[in-house]
Amino acid sequence: MTTTSASIDSEQHRRESWLGSARITPVRPAIAGEYGTWVVDYTVGIAGIDDGGSLRLAFRTVSDWPAAQFTDPAAENHVSARASGDRVTLTPTFGLHGVRPWSRTVTFRVGDGALAAGERIAVTLGDTSGGGPGMRAQTFPETRFRIKVQADPFGTGVFEDVDTLGFPIVGGPAVTLVLTAPSDLVEGETGWLQIRAIDRWGNPDPAFDGSVRLSRDVPDGVPRTYTFHPDEHGVHRFDDVRFPSGIERPLRVAACLDDGPVSLSNPIRVHASRPEHRVYWGDLHGQTEETVGTGSIDEYFAYARDIAAVDVAAHSGNDFQLTNEVYARLRDAVERFHDDGRFVTLHGYEWSGNTPAGGDHNVYYRDGGPIRRSSHALIDDTSDASTDCYPIDRLYAANAGRTDVLLTPHVGGRRANLDFHDPDLEPAIEIASQWGRFEWFAREALERQLQVAFIAGSDDHSGRPGWSAPTLAHHGVRGGLTAFLADDLSRGAIWDALGSRRCYGTSGPRMLVDISVSGHPMGSAPVLAELPDIAVHVVGTAPIDTIELRRGLDTVYRHDARPRPVAGDPWRVRVAWRGARNRDRSRALDWSGELLVRHGQILDARNHAIDNPLEGIVAWNAGSATWRSHTCGDWDGIILDLDGDDDTRLEVRTPAVSCAVTLGEIAGNPRAWEGRGLEQQLVIERLAHAHGPMETGFAWRDSSPEAGVNPYWIWVTQSDGELGWSSPVYVTYEPELSETDPTSDRA
Repeated sequence: MTTTSASIDSEQHRRESWLGSARITPVRPAIAGEYGTWVVDYTVGIAGIDDGGSLRLAFRTVSDWPAAQFTDPAAENHVSARASGDRVTLTPTFGLHGVRPWSRTVTFRVGDGALAAGERIAVTLGDTSGGGPGMRAQTFPETRFRIKVQADPFGTGVFEDVDTLGFPIVGGPAVTLVLTAPSDLVEGETGWLQIRAIDRWGNPDPAFDGSVRLSRDVPDGVPRTYTFHPDEHGVHRFDDVRFPSGIERPLRVAACLDDGPVSLSNPIRVHASRPEHRVYWGDLHGQTEETVGTGSIDEYFAYARDIAAVDVAAHSGNDFQLTNEVYARLRDAVERFHDDGRFVTLHGYEWSGNTPAGGDHNVYYRDGGPIRRSSHALIDDTSDASTDCYPIDRLYAANAGRTDVLLTPHVGGRRANLDFHDPDLEPAIEIASQWGRFEWFAREALERQLQVAFIAGSDDHSGRPGWSAPTLAHHGVRGGLTAFLADDLSRGAIWDALGSRRCYGTSGPRMLVDISVSGHPMGSAPVLAELPDIAVHVVGTAPIDTIELRRGLDTVYRHDARPRPVAGDPWRVRVAWRGARNRDRSRALDWSGELLVRHGQILDARNHAIDNPLEGIVAWNAGSATWRSHTCGDWDGIILDLDGDDDTRLEVRTPAVSCAVTLGEIAGNPRAWEGRGLEQQLVIERLAHAHGPMETGFAWRDSSPEAGVNPYWIWVTQSDGELGWSSPVYVTYEPELSETDPTSDRA
């Protein structure tokens, strides 16, 4: 049945007459993450609101609009409500009481009387009358941030929609720059350079009109000073530019705002001849307002292409919310945005079964295909429920023999269950996203002897695929990226790279990571009769701290690229921590704590690898420092400059780990303490004042490989706490072959 505008208007009129109406002021754009005050004015409809009935404001599940508080008028996020005439009481509650994706609710229960038609309730979000600063807005932009107004007129517990109110949320003033360029070019080719001016939450500044100064390896066709026009909304891309050639080192363009910090681009390699494969960057994981996220499908792909500047993207909405109509619109958008050589899109969705039945898996199609859901949990039309596949082994069976379908298990709200695995359909697993960093997931795959690549994505719900800053909801860290080693930027080549395990993941930076074993590349599975020779090369986006070479679960070689402290250097100490509470949804681990200094003093203190602008150092003085921090497998920490000697004592107290150490005990080597939870670790170490290299590598021969399969892979840590993980080279070591067939040591 076709829904006409007349029928929509009639339904709206019926609701307004029966349930009442609502409006919000102001409706002007709000600045992401800034404080404000908004008033929702509700007029009661014909139904009235009985004693025991309620008015509710519902917010999206993934919004980081803060929790309301009703008891401290002088504190932030204070919410108040008043009914006309004050004849009734309004009892407030805040919680996850709504229906996904509108689960975050502020509810006011009417008591001591009833409200009649025409009476009003005014809800003040961010009431400042008691001295509070107001309510902090959502930290990421949205074309129309929405609040659902719902009523339960009769106190039955059933809430009906009154209206959906909204206003725009936009990025704030720029504080730094992000520079992005292709990772690989060939001499004579033209390339591009994008400059993005972002606020403290990682959002482009939509009104930015400042000038930026460029230096270092500035390509021809790019001015040394560029002034943004407000119509560019904080993002400018220079096309058809030529980077310097004949330089053996990777290039890096530098730029800064007036009096601001210098930002460096990702490393750019300009090859004398065409390489076998180039590195292309992608994010295959995210959702929009059609499921649990925010923003439209078109806004999602436009952000990935034009703002995040990734080469590859896919949309992976929860299947139990994707109606057939929305799935058709998604497939249409994938094809409209796809452009070989510029921007590759893949078809897909997220199979979202519970962990005991398989857990979260993204399903990708090379050329499009049907949606086979885990369930129709939030879909009213169940006419095609017979096509559901649950548990996931039914999905494997439905796709058996197909070469145009790939699945990637991942850790989201629901973690994938590796009791289920199909090696023909699952070439890779996702080990980093905004949910956290999941080395344990990689280790579990290796324990089970699965041969998979390690990739990363965002699982973004904020409309920012490809470059998503953490939100203050359940996405506590920056989104990751996958590097595809592909012949060219085409759907077929990207598909081949993923299917061949020729890819790797990072926590977000576009670092260049390479590992080979006896000449065999990342993702391959050679059979060797000779001792494996491992070659590693890494080009970082910040100085490189360490590269750990793993053989399966064991670290067999550790390359420390950091300079050693020089005798006489003042003390500089890093206290860093990582880990998670558990493997499941509530994994954020509280590290908020303090450090005390005995027989010495702090000269300076700064944050290390803090993702969230509201976390990090709260206060410090000569004798102590306090901080707020939560980790989800990522690194957080602080760096201290100290006046002290070998007897100076540092005492650290956190909910996860507490410890004490003297400077003399960390003069030569770091000290580490393990927590009781998942990969929980606190490390205290002395740092040099000199910066380490941004490019390094090593060669190493394994003199004692195990008979059978040896997965060789590397884990890279940068000085800024960012991480990179290669996919393994799965070497089968069979030394007896050399005695019978000397040519058999090459796959």
